[in-house]
Parts: sequence; structure tokens; C-alpha cells
Amino acid sequence: MKWLKLALRLIVGVFFIFSAYGKLDAMGAFEVYVFRSSFLSFDGASVVARLIVAAEIIAGVGIIFKLGYKAIWRLTFLFILVLTGFLAKQLLLGSDENCFCLGELMEMSPAESLLKNVVLIGLLLLIRKDDVTFDFRLKPLVVSLVFAASVIVPFVISPPDLFVKGQFNSAEYNQTALDDAIANGEISTKFLKGRKMLSFYSMKCKYCKMSSERISALVRKNDIQRSQVNIIFGGMSGNPIEFFEETHSQVFEFSRLPREPFLSITKGMMPLTLLIEDGKVISEMNYRTIDEKEITNFLNGKS
Repeated sequence: MKWLKLALRLIVGVFFIFSAYGKLDAMGAFEVYVFRSSFLSFDGASVVARLIVAAEIIAGVGIIFKLGYKAIWRLTFLFILVLTGFLAKQLLLGSDENCFCLGELMEMSPAESLLKNVVLIGLLLLIRKDDVTFDFRLKPLVVSLVFAASVIVPFVISPPDLFVKGQFNSAEYNQTALDDAIANGEISTKFLKGRKMLSFYSMKCKYCKMSSERISALVRKNDIQRSQVNIIFGGMSGNPIEFFEETHSQVFEFSRLPREPFLSITKGMMPLTLLIEDGKVISEMNYRTIDEKEITNFLNGKS
């Protein structure tokens, strides 16, 4: 029986490490999901997303090697219960999207992930008391180092934008090409009146999709008027409505721009987001330099 418990313990520990790897591998999308699904600011969500990964690494390593096992078991059990509550809420809200329990390695809906958590809870109860242990010299020191490294690793491998502001290249755009597109009627002047946010997306661009999801959540959470946000899609192929659906975004007023002027304006770098006041560009951003506070203050007339 004790060897069966050992096998189950290894399975549970390896699963947590695999789950952490999946989230870390898809950290950009995962942090946007946490932002969109919580009350947190984007900076707060990006930190919490990495702390979730750290918690799973600690749980996995602690369970496999029985490092601080009693405390780790209790915290892991509580961690799973909290996540189960979150998933239940998502299910009640009618969500059927990927909840990033395994990142993008295997997409799971809230219902599927709830079932997975029920199995995990059962396995945790089975291995609560396990007599097979690994004892060695300096174990307390090793425990401390392993747990500290588990917290640090997600922030080193994928540092949140909050920690590396100033290291990203600022967004660039071609003002002359923008003026030409406006003069030629290719960009509607109603997108330029008052205070507006104008984003340029390619429908096949991964970061454009993440930017759309992030900006949509930002608009919803900060009480920004949807009419203040406009989208320009590059090229004439593809379905913009499907783009909004795929990215779980609000459907903002949009237009399309032929490929050549689109690439001229964006200099081939997407996504591009411009804050505009009565036709004048006030600020330009790319995915990495999206500033929630700046956007909110500008569109809500606080700056």
C-alpha cells in the first residue's frame, strides 16, 4: 500500500510541475486571462499569474520530495479549493473558454477543469498520510533554497512588464502615412474626434489578439465608453467579428485598411495603439508598452 501511495504522490507532484510549465510557457496569454477574469489591474494580474506558477512548482516539488510535507499538503489542498471556487464561478457565468489550467498545452474548459480538480482532491486525500519519505543532511537548507528558487524562477524566465518598464522599444508609426490615409478617406474622421484610442491589428498576429483581449478588459474594468475605442484591421481578408469572438473582446467600431497603407502607418510592427485628441496623436503604444493608467486617465478626461 505504501508503494501505491508513493506512486500517487509522484503522479500528483509531476502534474503540478507540468501545470506550472504549461502556464509559464503561455504566460502572456495566461496573465491576460487573469486580468480579464479578476478585479486586478494588469500589473497586479501579471504578478499574481507568476505567483500561481510559483505555487504549483512549490506544491509539485514539495509533494514529490516531501519537503515540509504537512504544511505543503495543507496549502496545496487550500490552493485547489480556492481554484475550484473560481472555476465554479466561471462555470456559473457561462464561460466555456480555456481556463489555462494547463496553459495552452491542453485547453480545458471550466467544467473539465472542475472535474480534474475533483480527481486531484481525491488523490490529495489518499496521500495525506504517506510513510515513505526522503531524508538527507541539510534538508532544511535545501527546502528553503528550493522554495525560494520556485518563487524567483517564474519572474526571471518571464518577467512581468511592470518589472522591466523602460527596456522595451517604444511604438513607432509613420505620421505622414497616417495623414495620407485620413486625407484619402481610408480612415474615418469620426475615429479622430474628441479623445479616442485607435488600434491597428492584423487578424493573424498573436500579439494583436492578446492586445485586443487586454484592451477590451481594460475598457470594461475602467468604465471607459466603448465609443472611444476604434479598431483598424490590416488587409481585406478575414472576418473581424470572428477575431473579436476568438479574443473574447467587446466588438468595437472598426474599419479595414488595404495592406499597403496599413503597413506604411505601422511600419510593419503590430499591434499599434494610438491615443488621439481631435486628430492629434498624444501617445503611441505597442503590446508591451500598453499603460492602463495612462489610457484610463486620458479617455476618462483625467489628464
